Amino acid sequence: MRTNLLLAALILAALATHQALAITATFNASTATVDDAWVDTDTPNNNYGAVANLVDNPNGYHPGVVGYKDMFTTAPATSAGQSIVIDVATMTLTSSGPGWLKIYRMTSNWMVKPAGQSQTNVTGNKRDVAGGQSWAAGQFGPADYDTAAFVASTTPGGYNATTTYDVTSLVAAIYQTGNNYGFAVNAQGGYIRASEFGNSTPSLAITYHYTPEPATLSLLAVTGLAMLRRKRA
Repeated sequence: MRTNLLLAALILAALATHQALAITATFNASTATVDDAWVDTDTPNNNYGAVANLVDNPNGYHPGVVGYKDMFTTAPATSAGQSIVIDVATMTLTSSGPGWLKIYRMTSNWMVKPAGQSQTNVTGNKRDVAGGQSWAAGQFGPADYDTAAFVASTTPGGYNATTTYDVTSLVAAIYQTGNNYGFAVNAQGGYIRASEFGNSTPSLAITYHYTPEPATLSLLAVTGLAMLRRKRA
């Protein structure tokens, strides 16, 4: 009887491995190479990957793109046969004044170069200047990011104030699709600072854990039941 109870406890412990300790990965200019660029469709042939603002014109449609090329390397989608679960993800941005802000998941791949090099390879009409690849609709726009799911918020009133936004759903979707194309950021009422501004934003923090694949859980359950039946026999 005691042996059976012990086996049952071991089975339950194995099936509960999805409650593993959480891990937090942080991506910013200090800990990882960030690609970010203001994408200007008014001057579509110009690259703005080395300027201090991610969203440079607070009075018009001049969004920016930001990406973390090494996300899948630092926080792999799978580890030892287990799948990643995103517990919480936050993006921290710096703004120059009050207004509104939206963050989207990119669906067009502009991060085609090694980490840190794509930001100088993107313009208003090219997602890949060196490769001659245009955006989905010719110029950068809503066809290049998921407009159905986004994070909307306000930016604070303080000059160069830093605010953290919950982007858990966007990061989870990146892992679910397997496509890390970064994010689009649009704002009005204040500039959004780029990594070149020098205060470690935009930054991304992901807290996650790993859970066994369904096939692994099934195998553990079947094995455990077989062991119990053997003991009873």
